[in-house]
Amino acid sequence: MGELNKDILRWVLLIGAAPIWWPFIRILWRDFNAALRDEGGLFGRAPVGRELERIQREQAAAPPTLTHEPWVRREDRRVPRMRTPARRAGPAQASRVEKGRIGARRAARAFAGLSAPPGGGAVGRNLMRFHWASAPLVLLACACHTGRDTRSSVDPRSTAPTIRLELGFDRSQLAAPLTGVRGLSGQWAVVEDEGAPSKRNVLEAVGPDEKEPFNLALLDDVRAAEVDLSVKLKAVGGEDDQGGGLVWRAKDAKNYYLARWNPLERNVRLYEVIDGERRQLATETVRVEPGWHELRITAKGEQMRCYLDGRAYLAAKDASFLEPGKVGLWTKGDAHTRFDDLKIQSGKR
Repeated sequence: MGELNKDILRWVLLIGAAPIWWPFIRILWRDFNAALRDEGGLFGRAPVGRELERIQREQAAAPPTLTHEPWVRREDRRVPRMRTPARRAGPAQASRVEKGRIGARRAARAFAGLSAPPGGGAVGRNLMRFHWASAPLVLLACACHTGRDTRSSVDPRSTAPTIRLELGFDRSQLAAPLTGVRGLSGQWAVVEDEGAPSKRNVLEAVGPDEKEPFNLALLDDVRAAEVDLSVKLKAVGGEDDQGGGLVWRAKDAKNYYLARWNPLERNVRLYEVIDGERRQLATETVRVEPGWHELRITAKGEQMRCYLDGRAYLAAKDASFLEPGKVGLWTKGDAHTRFDDLKIQSGKR
C-alpha cells in the first residue's frame, strides 16, 4: 500500500472513530474550564473587579471541591483532609502566545487534582468514569500507525545520494599507482588483457599479503548502503585459492559484506566479515567454464542477493551492517584474479 493510501486510511479511521473520542474532548474541555473558572478558564481573560468578586462569592457559598485527599489518622480513624483549590487571578490581558502558556499552566494544575480518589473533583470523576473507554483510543492509535519503522521517521533511501559509476580501468596507466582505488591488503596492479570485456586494461590481484589472509581494494570516494554492484572477473591462477568477489558496506579492512566466486571449490558464497573473521550466510554449488564471468549483488536493507552470469544463486538476510560503507574488490591468499567493468548503482533509479 502506498504512502498516500496509508495517510488516507489513517484519516478515515480517525474521523470514523469521532463518536468515541469527541465526547471525551468535550467533557475535558468543560471540566477544565469549570475548574479554572476563577481564572477565566483555559484560555480566557482572567476575571477582574465585580466579576471576580461574584465568582468568589459563589465559590465560597458552594460546598468545597476536593482536589487532593491525602489520608491522615485522627483519633484512630482515617479521615480525608480537605483542601480547596488555590485561587489566583491571571493577567487582565495577554498576547496570543502568552494565553497559550497560561492555558498550559492552568491545565497542568487541573491535572494535578486527578490523583484524588473517586469523588475528588469534577475532572477526576469524569476521567475515572470513562477510564474504561481508553482502550479503543489506544487501538485506534495502533491502527493509525501503519507499521512504519520506529527507529527513524526519515527513510534513509529518500536522502541517499544517487550514484552511477562504471570503472573499466582502460584510462589507468600500466605500472602506475592506482587512482580512485586503494589497495588495503595484497598487491594490485593494472595490466593488459587482450581478451578483456572492455579492452584492454584490467585490474589484477597479483600477489598475496604476507600479514593478511585476504586481499582487499576499496574505492576511495564511494559510500552507499543500498547498492547494485557487478563486476566481470576471470580466474588466472592460484594453487590454494582462486576467483574473487565484491565487497560492500565496508567500515574498514576487517568489517564488511562479501560475495565471492571460487572456481576451485565450484561455489559462490555470501559472507559477513567481522573483525577479520568470516561467517557464511549462504552458499551454492556452481559449475562454469573457464574465462570471464559476471558476479553481481543487490543489497536493500537486510536483504541481499547474489547472481553469477545473470542467474540468481543466493539470497540472505542479515543486519550486521546497515549503514553506508565503501565498496570494492576482494581475493584470498594466492588467487590471481582479473577484474573489469566494475559497475555501481545506488539511490533512486
